[in-house]
Amino acid sequence: MIKIIKLSSGDELITQLKTTSKKGNEVVSHTATHPFIINHLDEGQIGFEPYCAYAVEGEITIRPEHVVWTAIPETGLETQYKDLIINIPKD
Repeated sequence: MIKIIKLSSGDELITQLKTTSKKGNEVVSHTATHPFIINHLDEGQIGFEPYCAYAVEGEITIRPEHVVWTAIPETGLETQYKDLIINIPKD
């Protein structure tokens, strides 16, 4: 599922996020695929910048204590993200 996540570092990402590991009811880790930083530009504009672009297969693991919140993106933002990732080669 495509989500916006805010990390404890202050970075806001848009990514395909899934919970990959659980211990009972406790989340142990999340996997973010093709994460992009959401940059807030002038006059309400936003831009995207690859987050950890050098990661193999475009995936990173995030520990839950580093996630401040998650949200479902509004439709326009989700569409922009999908347009970005559609051209990323799949291995």
